[in-house]
Amino acid sequence: MERGFQGVIFDFDGVLIDSEGIAYDAWVGAMGEAGERIGRQALMDAGNGLTNAMLLDWLGREHGWEPQPGFTEELNRRFVEAFGSGAVIPGAAETLSRLRAAGVPLALATNSGQEEMVFKLGEVGLAEVFGDHAYNPSHVQGRAKPEPDLYRHAAQALGLDPAQCLVVEDSLVGVRAAVAAGCRVWGITATHHDPALAGTLLDAGAERIVGNHTELQAALGV
Repeated sequence: MERGFQGVIFDFDGVLIDSEGIAYDAWVGAMGEAGERIGRQALMDAGNGLTNAMLLDWLGREHGWEPQPGFTEELNRRFVEAFGSGAVIPGAAETLSRLRAAGVPLALATNSGQEEMVFKLGEVGLAEVFGDHAYNPSHVQGRAKPEPDLYRHAAQALGLDPAQCLVVEDSLVGVRAAVAAGCRVWGITATHHDPALAGTLLDAGAERIVGNHTELQAALGV
């Protein structure tokens, strides 16, 4: 592998699957009038890389909005109905396949909840790729990114030191977590249209930015 990385840890949403739009459409719909008033883009800007609980905290602080009983169930229902196998980002499956063929240990580290992570992995056909190495905050006492625990845990589960692992991230929250964990990190902007994102990720400690999985494969040498 390029630069001698011994393992690669992937974020999920925005890196391997393009589910952000689906997720925030579900939020707007489940929130009703408040969702329409706050707007999909504002939710996306605030929520990139956060857990649902973190986004709910933001909504309470910034907009005084609190979920009504049944909100979580309605949010999940809307997301499940809209999500499908087509969410895999072009080239992502090939990136994983090439890394596996090269014998590179792989892990997933996502801020998604356990049930959501398992559902999404199964729906897009990536569960077998990661096997037992798919992790979320439930594996680290709920300490989600930007805390470093999740990336440290994933590295250690692969039998590696964090410094031996490359993290691929698309969010500021995730880059900060990876850097704090002692991992090297690259940013990917495949699902984003904000021209300022690349600079933001670099400023946070990402070593380089790739625009898509073709560029990522070339950079990895696979």
